[in-house]
Amino acid sequence: MQLFWILLVVRYAAGGQIRNKFARKRCESENRFRQLFEAGIGGVALESFEGKLAIVNPAFCAIFGYTEAELHT
Repeated sequence: MQLFWILLVVRYAAGGQIRNKFARKRCESENRFRQLFEAGIGGVALESFEGKLAIVNPAFCAIFGYTEAELHT
């Protein structure tokens, strides 16, 4: 019985390390996407399911001559 609890604790601890690793990787990936999105020379816009602009990059604003706030209204 003690061996079961030891294995369970070890497995749970390893699972936490794996979750932390994936959380770090996801955060790094999101940061890379954000950097590429903001620095891109092409206009990029992501829209919501309702068809409204969710986020736009600075190039998109420059191409169409609007500020980000104006595009969200």
